[in-house]
Amino acid sequence: MPKPVTNGADTSKEWKAVQSDLNALKTDVTKLTQKFQNDITETAKTKTAEAKAYGKEKIENVESRVQARPLASMAIAFGAGLVLSSVLLKGKRNNG
Repeated sequence: MPKPVTNGADTSKEWKAVQSDLNALKTDVTKLTQKFQNDITETAKTKTAEAKAYGKEKIENVESRVQARPLASMAIAFGAGLVLSSVLLKGKRNNG
């Protein structure tokens, strides 16, 4: 089967069209990447602000409970410390 005959002008036009398409694709990908990066940054900022607000709310909640019942809070903290030290020391004795 004979090969199609093309002249240099047709090939040059096709090459320029391919280059143009590639440049357009590069521009589109760059814009999409930038938008994606902006969206991620904005979402991260929003979630960080939400987490900070949630943490602050919980800390204030604990502070108000401690102020309302200081003796009970100290007893709970002491008990938690005893349990934690017991668990840690038991683990140390079993491993050592």
